[in-house]
Formats: sequence, structure tokens, C-alpha cells
Amino acid sequence: MPLPRRQLKPVDEEHAAQFMRELDALRAQSPTAPIILVTTFSLGFNYLKLLYYLKKNGAIVVLMTGAQYINGAHDIQSLSGKGYFDALWVANPFVHEMPYLAKHYDFDIIHALVGTYSPYPFSELLRHAKSPVIIDYIDFRELMYDDGNHVDREAHKHAFNIIDSELEFTLWHDIFTLADGIIYKDSPLFFNHLTQKHKHTPKAIEFQSYVCKEWICDNKRNKNEFPVRAVFAGGLQQNKGQHDYKTCETTFDVAKTLVKQGFEFTIYNGCDAGQGGFEHYNQLAQEESLFHYNTAIPNDMLAQALCTHDIGWNYQHFEQGTETAFCHGNVMSSKIFNFLEAGLPIISSKYTGYVTHYLKTHSIGFGVTQEDIADFRNVVRSQDWKSIYAAVIRAQDDLSMERHFPRLAAHYEDVCKKKLFHSNN
Repeated sequence: MPLPRRQLKPVDEEHAAQFMRELDALRAQSPTAPIILVTTFSLGFNYLKLLYYLKKNGAIVVLMTGAQYINGAHDIQSLSGKGYFDALWVANPFVHEMPYLAKHYDFDIIHALVGTYSPYPFSELLRHAKSPVIIDYIDFRELMYDDGNHVDREAHKHAFNIIDSELEFTLWHDIFTLADGIIYKDSPLFFNHLTQKHKHTPKAIEFQSYVCKEWICDNKRNKNEFPVRAVFAGGLQQNKGQHDYKTCETTFDVAKTLVKQGFEFTIYNGCDAGQGGFEHYNQLAQEESLFHYNTAIPNDMLAQALCTHDIGWNYQHFEQGTETAFCHGNVMSSKIFNFLEAGLPIISSKYTGYVTHYLKTHSIGFGVTQEDIADFRNVVRSQDWKSIYAAVIRAQDDLSMERHFPRLAAHYEDVCKKKLFHSNN
């Protein structure tokens, strides 16, 4: 299968051989431990929890990425020795070296994190891997311009700068149908839609970036007052070519609206590495004493920053965006679990219906509209915050990685047809 864009340098086979010898040494030290390859073009902060719990439950974790930085902000190498992985390969070129490693080394299972970048290396992974492969959809890129009936391929092509859209969608089909298992985070309606679209129903589970109990911190709010301090934690893109650039601009609008009503509003931008591009946010912070703007913070430290606030803000004006209503109505936000780690209830947009449904189901927050934001002070005063905060504390256990990891382990073992995790710590 030809590369969709350009030829890259060949695999560094000498380095690959040395890396595999290192893996053999790790296996010799722990012969009963499963050895798991977690691979992604670009690692997001939320997946530190996956790595941490795999290791916590006795796995040898091999991390292979195509990018050196997490969300473009923090060097992955800085995580070495902190309980996230046993071996790391930042591959260049990832599209050749990742499937090469999967072809030449016998892992117990491969967990591939597939997001909004090219599907090509992951289709190659499925063609070459000698081990079972689980595809973990960070988001369903092929559904971003799908209205539930058909895909607007021209809009999709333009948003992601795709040269060969037919090849792109063929690769997504291959990924969904050839995977040994699927993990998804968005609404089950998305998964059901894909099973019909691709005429294939794989083994699959919904698995979120649940609460990491080790990261929980006590919330510092004043329990005798209504919430007045809102905080947004997420990725804001400054590049207008990014499909989710609208989030950056509309979150800016929200900030200005809330501070005018006397709310404190703070942002932690996971995509800001401190290299500029967000001058309008910094300018607003200089002009408004109630607004605060911060660059990226690693997820294992994020709860400590969030816990000094009252509300986790997960609202974006998606109705101003380019993706379909079907897409936004069914997406999930992993950041809600970071807010729970900080003891915060969550505000979402009613337009992101699956997120709002999730909050309502667990009584940990609620959805609002743009009209609600215009009069947010009255919205706040109409809520039973004592009940909501009590539900947040319950959810820290109910929605924890510790409680849900056995489901992930069972999915692995169902795919592999063998026992992998012999004891849970």
C-alpha cells in the first residue's frame, strides 16, 4: 500500500534490534508479566492514567510514539522512572518503525491510540502485527463530518488537509474491521453507527479516562458560598487550520461573559507550551483581574491546580463550529474526570448531549445553553450545590480507574484468549 503523502527514511533496524534486546531483558526479569505495547503518534496527557494502571497491575509497558512531546508541551522522556512505562521509543519515522516493531516482536497485546491524525500507520500496524491489536479511538475522526447518514468528504478533506480522501476512508474502514478489539470513549451511538457503516461488529468496550485516585486532592472551596470560581482545563488551538480552532475563540467569549458577571474564570491550556500564539488571552488577563490564563500542566499535577476552584468548565460554543450536530451531540470529554479528581462539579453545553447525559446520570453537573451563560448568576443560585458536591465525592470512587480497570483487563483477555493479569494491586 503506497504512503498517502511522501516517502520517509527507512527503519533504523540496528536501533530496533537493540530495543528488542532490551525488551527481552525486561521479560526475563518478570517472566509472568504481560508485555504490552501502547503506541500512538502523539500521546495526550489523559493517557498517562492508562499507562499508570497497566504498570500498577503488573504489566511491562512499552510506549512507542511518533512525537517527543505530550500535547506539544512536555517531553515524554521526563516521565521516565515515574511509573508510566518500562521502555520508550520515540520513533522517527513512526509510520515505518511502529509496524516494524509489531511485526518482529511478540507482545502479549498491542494497544493503539488512534486520534485525528493519519490512519495510515495503524492500518499498517494491523497488516503486520504478530500480536492481537486493540484500537482505542481517541475520537472518531471519520464521523466529524457525518450527519448520521452520510459523510461530507469535502469538508473532511479540507479540515484535515487530506490529499487522497478515498484512501483515507479505506484506511479507516480497515482499522475498524481488522482490529481484534475496539475501545471507544464517545457515545455508543457512534460505535453503533460505525458497525452499520462498515458492516462489522467487533469486540468493544466503552472505557473512559477515569478518575485516578492517586491524583485526587481535597477541594479548597468555601462550602458556605455559592460557586464563583470557574476553571477550564483543555486544549485550545491557536492555528486556524485546526478543525477545533473554534474552541479557542468561543472559550474566550465565555471568559469575557462570565467575568462581567463577577465570576472568576481561569484557563489551563494543555496545548500552550509557552511559545506564544495566545496573546489575546494574556491581554485579557492583564485587563481583567478576575481572569487568569495559564499554559499546560501535566495531568498528574492538574488536580492540585484545579482544586482551588468551584466549578469545572467544560462548555464550548460548538454550535458555532464546522462539525455536524450529530458529531457534537455524541462526543465525550475526558477532562470531566480531571475535574472530578479536583472535587469539582462540571458545567457542559447541552449541545454536547452525551457529555450532559453523563453528568446528569451521575448527578455531577449539568448542561447549559448560551442563553444560560448570559445570566449564569441566576443559574448558579438555582442549583442544589450540596447535593451536587456530594455526588462528586461518590463519583470519585464510582468512576475511578481502580474500579473500572478490571473491565479493561477482561477486554484484553477476551481479545487475547488468555490470562494476562494474575493479580491486581
